[in-house]
Amino acid sequence: MSETTGSETEVPNNILTFKEFTVRNPIPRYNNLVLYFITNWSGHLHRRQAHFQRFQKENPELEERLRQGLMSLKYFTGELVEPYDADLYEAYKIMRSYDGVSDRNLFG
Repeated sequence: MSETTGSETEVPNNILTFKEFTVRNPIPRYNNLVLYFITNWSGHLHRRQAHFQRFQKENPELEERLRQGLMSLKYFTGELVEPYDADLYEAYKIMRSYDGVSDRNLFG
């Protein structure tokens, strides 16, 4: 997993900071973003989205690292997913930078 957490000055105004992204109440704010990186349940629906297809093509190592890590979890509770926060944040920043992709698209 990446050690980068992103600082307030590294992200554009329309992208959440790492601190905002990882707020848990009790689940992480990014909630359903993990579904892009699982191959069962409803993951296949998220993985078909054009923005994810582009992300996967442009970032195969990050996608594979997240997919393998998250697929190894039995449940997607906040504390189990927390070790992947930095990589999920990197994936979020990349996909969020694509034209027409909003937090609602990624977290919903």
